[in-house]
Amino acid sequence: MINKSASTQVLNQDSVLAALEKSLAMIEFDLNGEVLWVNQLMLVNMEKALM
Repeated sequence: MINKSASTQVLNQDSVLAALEKSLAMIEFDLNGEVLWVNQLMLVNMEKALM
């Protein structure tokens, strides 16, 4: 049964991506395995792993 009084929230794509970037360690590679992009959380975790 569907609750008709429940509100529907439309999320802004940029806001969702920003939230993911803040909460997940992310790295992007090209088809050759070269790093294209790394977010700050991934850099912090990689630095800790190298210590």
